[in-house]
Amino acid sequence: MSLGALLLALLASHHTGLNLAEISDDAALSAKRGWLIGALSTLGNVLLAIAVGMSLLAVSLRKHLGAGRRRTSASFWLGCCSLLLLLDDAFLLHEGLFLQVFGIPEVLTQMLIGAVVIGVLMLFRQAIAGSLFFALPAVICWAISVLSDSFLDGQQLAALVIEDGFKLLGICLWLQFSFDVAQRNLRQLVGESKKI
Repeated sequence: MSLGALLLALLASHHTGLNLAEISDDAALSAKRGWLIGALSTLGNVLLAIAVGMSLLAVSLRKHLGAGRRRTSASFWLGCCSLLLLLDDAFLLHEGLFLQVFGIPEVLTQMLIGAVVIGVLMLFRQAIAGSLFFALPAVICWAISVLSDSFLDGQQLAALVIEDGFKLLGICLWLQFSFDVAQRNLRQLVGESKKI
């Protein structure tokens, strides 16, 4: 999916004359520019929002049916991680709030966000063991995206393809991971209700 979206963005870039940096621009919705500007970023935000919704829906259903507590649920904390990633990507917290208000460098902010995500994955490793097949590549893809953003020239096409391609692939893998964990939680709930 992410490769297809990236290829469509490259085709749109070639057809419209916009460069890929404009199509992946994060500030498209607030700048009142053409609809294609910021398309890749918006797609990533929509997919992260779906991941948040799936995780928190699973938590809500389990709580409504009296089968789980929110604060000890892997889905709850994964939903919180997805929300953190969504807020950072949508509002560029690492470039705006943390850098300009608190003076924390972008790389450090990204490392802190990564540490929170990895910490949650480690904390709930038994509950999500079967889904690590998607979680670990997602984290690796995000790390490659952050490193390429930090060390490559962001105006060159190759750097943009690497950064946005790995970021979008990481988001797609994270969405699959969130779906897998939520599905497992709900299957477990259905299995428990059949025993009763």
